[in-house]
Amino acid sequence: MHNDIPRSFIPSRHLGMALLLCAMTIVGYGQPTTPGAVTGFGQVHLQISCQPEVQERFDQALAMLHTFSFPEATKTFAAVAQQDPECGMAYWGVAASAVGSLYGGRPGPHAGPGEQAAQKAALVGAKTPRERGYIAAIGVFYKDSRSASYEARVRAYATALQRLHQEYPDDHEAEIFYAYALSALGSPTDRTFKYELQGAEILEKLRRQIPNHPGLLHYLLHCYDHTPLAPRGLDAARQLARTAPASPHAAEFPAHIFSRLGLWQESIEANQAGLHFAEDIFFKPHAADFLLYSYLQTGQDGEAGRVVDGASRLKFLPHLLDAYAATAIPSRYAVERQRWDEAASLTLPVGDIDWKLFPHAEAAMVFCRALGEARLGKVDLTQNDLERLEELQRAVSSSVENEGVWQRFWATEIQINHDMVKAWLLYRQGESDAAIRLLRQAADKEDSTEIDPVMPGTIISARQLLGEMLLDAQRPREALEAFEAALRNEPARYWELFGAAQAAERAGDKEHAVFYYTELIRQTQGTDGARESNKVANEFLAQHGIFTTLTKGPAVPANLSH
Repeated sequence: MHNDIPRSFIPSRHLGMALLLCAMTIVGYGQPTTPGAVTGFGQVHLQISCQPEVQERFDQALAMLHTFSFPEATKTFAAVAQQDPECGMAYWGVAASAVGSLYGGRPGPHAGPGEQAAQKAALVGAKTPRERGYIAAIGVFYKDSRSASYEARVRAYATALQRLHQEYPDDHEAEIFYAYALSALGSPTDRTFKYELQGAEILEKLRRQIPNHPGLLHYLLHCYDHTPLAPRGLDAARQLARTAPASPHAAEFPAHIFSRLGLWQESIEANQAGLHFAEDIFFKPHAADFLLYSYLQTGQDGEAGRVVDGASRLKFLPHLLDAYAATAIPSRYAVERQRWDEAASLTLPVGDIDWKLFPHAEAAMVFCRALGEARLGKVDLTQNDLERLEELQRAVSSSVENEGVWQRFWATEIQINHDMVKAWLLYRQGESDAAIRLLRQAADKEDSTEIDPVMPGTIISARQLLGEMLLDAQRPREALEAFEAALRNEPARYWELFGAAQAAERAGDKEHAVFYYTELIRQTQGTDGARESNKVANEFLAQHGIFTTLTKGPAVPANLSH
């Protein structure tokens, strides 16, 4: 095959070197990877027909790809291409790395170089039909990238991978990639989890044959990254980091499962591990948001504050994953501590992010600011921010960053947040019945959808806010129902436990009050315990003669199934 690349295609005669430079400069990583230098991403093998001396390096790059170590994977695939320019599968690897994560319905930050690499892979070709099938499949993903919706491209990619798997049923890599793409077709409004469960079925079957495959474990966790399914992923979550100890994402991603189950200490440890990769920047803000969320659920406000300070010095890439974390971190810190004055003073972080491209992320901050203003009774300021939320909702609806089902998710999310604020404003104005009715509707709508994977959890759920409003309105039994429903969606959240305990106490339900206060104290054992709510819990339990020595453990009330 001819190795020269048309000047209109990319200004380099050797794409391998160009992509390597791209990996080092655009992504911002250090020196080129040398053969055999990168280990610890798990054991993966895909036999290719390139020069024999690049096989091991290719397998390393593939393991990096499977654990979403995209910058390292890109560098290593590019190094393979530099060593063997006739290796079409090396360019396939660069193109596959540039896809980023298929979950969440949005292109990766390096889609342009990925499309170029896919074209180069097709030009170079491969010596075997199976490898040409891989190259054709990635070409399907990038086809019509400027006209077809991202959702349609993922669906076409999954179909191409299904054909590849059917043609080569003994190729485990083709089957794993197919299960990955299939599970990524899931919709946030599909509470049957049709595609996630189909992908999981394939992966669970393969797990009996290759139990330590890093991609298999990783994609299985994505399949189960929903509260109703999360218990199925607990074993794989505890295994993934051990299987790929050099991958920042493999260290951090199990926290998705831990946080869905309210296993806060395991979530904290996973996110700390993810943040300890000094050279990694791609997932750092995301891990920081998850770490902050977990600290706040255990009442560790001091540790949470240190996360906020550290996050202010992180590099945020122009992608929703980072843009959301940039606004959610300070917003979450204010709201979870119920510092409404801090929430009302929130402003967009100063940095390199063009916020016009990420109305979804700005909306998270504006919602929290508006909620703080509403809780403080600042009517005019609240009205201004409600109007801003409406503008951001329109911007999301016309945005190309999120398309299809995820575009609709974010538009719905902003509408729910808008109604939460409006309900609290109505309540402050004395229209309690209208406020509670609007908040119930918002909670029902929120319960019908799953959250975006960029979110460790809602900053505050509509169901929790409903419980707080009902409690303030002296309707404790209804409040208890709301808090218990919130805990079913978000096990072991601090303020939902405290709200349930308060509601039960005021309703004269000593049994449930003792249970929820006990779980709250169990969850915060060994932490700074400075919140007034912790003192309230301890005083209640002492008044009732309960001096049990508590140990750390998940606060997942067994009786919440009623």
